[in-house]
Amino acid sequence: YRLCDIGRPKPEALTEQLLQINPYLCYEPHFLKLTQQNIPEIFAGCNIICEAFDDPEQKAMLTETVLQRLPQAKLIVCSGMAGAGSANAITTSRRLNRFYLCGDGTADIAADGSLLAPRVSVCAAHAATMVMRLALGFTTP
Repeated sequence: YRLCDIGRPKPEALTEQLLQINPYLCYEPHFLKLTQQNIPEIFAGCNIICEAFDDPEQKAMLTETVLQRLPQAKLIVCSGMAGAGSANAITTSRRLNRFYLCGDGTADIAADGSLLAPRVSVCAAHAATMVMRLALGFTTP
């Protein structure tokens, strides 16, 4: 999300950016708030789901719903990237058969300060790498 996108609906702005990166893929933006009720329908055909919420309650709700109601889906969640700690502390771990966690496992906005772009980028790269590995058939981080 870029500064010039402020005020635009996120699905619209992000779809535009993704089309600039790769115009050969099919994108399906959804202009709605994810809930326990609509997640199973929206992600019904997905084998890999990568979470990117800022709100811990939304992260927990998505995680719980996916793990309980979408047995075919592998889930990648990012948590523990706040503050100015070492980027080397950010890792990817497999927590359950189909649940992966990217982050340092401890950093929290309340305790460690705001999110800073370098650590967020490292964590996002871990998540993207895990998505790629899963898509290629690898299950270990």
